Amino acid sequence: MSPLAVVALAAVAVCLVAFDVYCLVDLGRAKQVRNLPKGLWALIICVSTPWGGVAYLSLGREHRPPDFVEPPYPGEGR
Repeated sequence: MSPLAVVALAAVAVCLVAFDVYCLVDLGRAKQVRNLPKGLWALIICVSTPWGGVAYLSLGREHRPPDFVEPPYPGEGR
Protein backbone atom coordinates (compact mmCIF):
# COMPACT_ATOMS: atom_id res chain seq x y z
CA MET A 1 0.00 0.00 0.00
CA SER A 2 1.38 3.39 -0.93
CA PRO A 3 2.13 6.01 1.73
CA LEU A 4 -0.51 8.31 0.25
CA ALA A 5 -3.16 5.63 0.63
CA VAL A 6 -2.15 5.08 4.26
CA VAL A 7 -2.42 8.80 4.98
CA ALA A 8 -5.84 8.96 3.28
CA LEU A 9 -7.12 5.98 5.26
CA ALA A 10 -5.78 7.47 8.48
CA ALA A 11 -7.54 10.78 7.75
CA VAL A 12 -10.82 8.98 7.09
CA ALA A 13 -10.43 6.97 10.31
CA VAL A 14 -9.77 10.13 12.34
CA CYS A 15 -12.87 11.79 10.86
CA LEU A 16 -15.02 8.75 11.66
CA VAL A 17 -13.78 8.60 15.25
CA ALA A 18 -14.33 12.35 15.67
CA PHE A 19 -17.89 12.01 14.35
CA ASP A 20 -18.60 9.15 16.77
CA VAL A 21 -17.17 11.16 19.67
CA TYR A 22 -19.36 14.14 18.71
CA CYS A 23 -22.47 11.91 18.61
CA LEU A 24 -21.63 10.26 21.94
CA VAL A 25 -21.00 13.61 23.64
CA ASP A 26 -24.27 14.96 22.25
CA LEU A 27 -26.04 11.83 23.46
CA GLY A 28 -24.50 12.16 26.91
CA ARG A 29 -25.56 15.80 27.24
CA ALA A 30 -29.11 15.19 25.99
CA LYS A 31 -31.80 15.32 28.64
CA GLN A 32 -33.92 12.91 26.65
CA VAL A 33 -33.79 11.10 23.32
CA ARG A 34 -36.40 9.73 20.97
CA ASN A 35 -37.26 6.17 19.89
CA LEU A 36 -34.65 4.19 21.90
CA PRO A 37 -32.95 4.35 25.32
CA LYS A 38 -29.63 6.20 25.55
CA GLY A 39 -27.62 3.01 26.13
CA LEU A 40 -28.93 1.43 22.96
CA TRP A 41 -28.21 4.60 20.97
CA ALA A 42 -24.63 4.56 22.32
CA LEU A 43 -24.22 0.94 21.23
CA ILE A 44 -25.61 1.67 17.75
CA ILE A 45 -23.31 4.71 17.36
CA CYS A 46 -20.23 2.68 18.32
CA VAL A 47 -21.02 -0.50 16.39
CA SER A 48 -22.17 0.92 13.07
CA THR A 49 -19.85 3.80 12.24
CA PRO A 50 -20.88 6.23 10.65
CA TRP A 51 -24.45 5.09 10.04
CA GLY A 52 -25.23 4.77 13.75
CA GLY A 53 -24.33 8.41 14.31
CA VAL A 54 -26.37 9.50 11.31
CA ALA A 55 -29.33 7.48 12.59
CA TYR A 56 -29.01 9.01 16.06
CA LEU A 57 -28.79 12.58 14.75
CA SER A 58 -31.79 12.12 12.45
CA LEU A 59 -34.03 9.77 14.47
CA GLY A 60 -32.96 9.85 18.10
CA ARG A 61 -31.90 13.39 18.83
CA GLU A 62 -34.52 15.56 20.47
CA HIS A 63 -34.96 18.56 18.20
CA ARG A 64 -34.45 21.80 20.06
CA PRO A 65 -35.85 25.10 18.83
CA PRO A 66 -33.13 27.59 18.02
CA ASP A 67 -32.33 30.19 20.64
CA PHE A 68 -33.53 33.21 18.74
CA VAL A 69 -33.71 36.62 20.33
CA GLU A 70 -35.19 39.42 18.27
CA PRO A 71 -32.97 42.47 18.10
CA PRO A 72 -34.48 45.59 19.56
CA TYR A 73 -35.86 48.18 17.18
CA PRO A 74 -33.91 51.45 16.98
CA GLY A 75 -35.09 53.86 19.62
CA GLU A 76 -36.68 51.20 21.88
CA GLY A 77 -35.63 50.77 25.47
CA ARG A 78 -34.59 54.34 26.12
